[in-house]
Amino acid sequence: MSDVSDLPAVLDANQVAELLGLNVQTVRLYAREGRIPAYRLPGSRTFRFFRDEILELVGVDLSTKPPPSKGRGEQAERPTHPTWPRPGRRATRIAERTDRLIESMRQSLEVFASERPFTGPSLYFHYRTIELVRRLGSMNNILAGSTVLEYLYATLTSWGMHRMGPGGAKLTEFDRFADGIRSHETALTGLQRLRISDLTDHDIPQVADQIWELIRSLDASTSGSFLVAGSKTLHHLLPDLVPPIDRQYTGRADGLPRRSAQT
Repeated sequence: MSDVSDLPAVLDANQVAELLGLNVQTVRLYAREGRIPAYRLPGSRTFRFFRDEILELVGVDLSTKPPPSKGRGEQAERPTHPTWPRPGRRATRIAERTDRLIESMRQSLEVFASERPFTGPSLYFHYRTIELVRRLGSMNNILAGSTVLEYLYATLTSWGMHRMGPGGAKLTEFDRFADGIRSHETALTGLQRLRISDLTDHDIPQVADQIWELIRSLDASTSGSFLVAGSKTLHHLLPDLVPPIDRQYTGRADGLPRRSAQT
């Protein structure tokens, strides 16, 4: 395609493959890995791509005039494929998406409630775990027995954090999982009374560092997805402070490549 501005705003995998000079199967693989920003509607297996995000990755500026086409027999240059967007632009895109979410929060919650994407064990164990955490109060009480940790373990399993068979996500064995959480009781206690909505600009860097250290240190998963497993674990122990993060919903909305959610 001689002029990328002729591309539609939303691309399919074949159009992205042509643009990047890749095989279409490679494009789909990169989309699954998060190396290319891609989107799927709930229940759909077909990827769609925003033209501007793809062009941003390869450094094409639509405000500038495209270079002249190559003559017959000359090799057209293909843009190189980066594995991560430039930090400044990525941060801007995340901020813009966050602002849109805040502006449409009421509508988003209404759609979420009407669609009911999560049901059955995933919802039951989630509610039950947080109910127990709030009832027991202190972190010492929460971690003293095994009931909360067993419900949490069941919640993470129902949330897709443990797959049967040799592949996929895997939680650690329960005793190792529980011991890993209990070993951080002091840090968890220090964060327990904090609410994300009450943090000041002064508080945020220090609290974020403490949460990140916990996420990295919790021995919840054997498959390397410590951000996903750690944030989902902490969400149930610190429900007013830490939101759960995953690759399909939170990570995709924030523009995070899937590999970043794993490592």
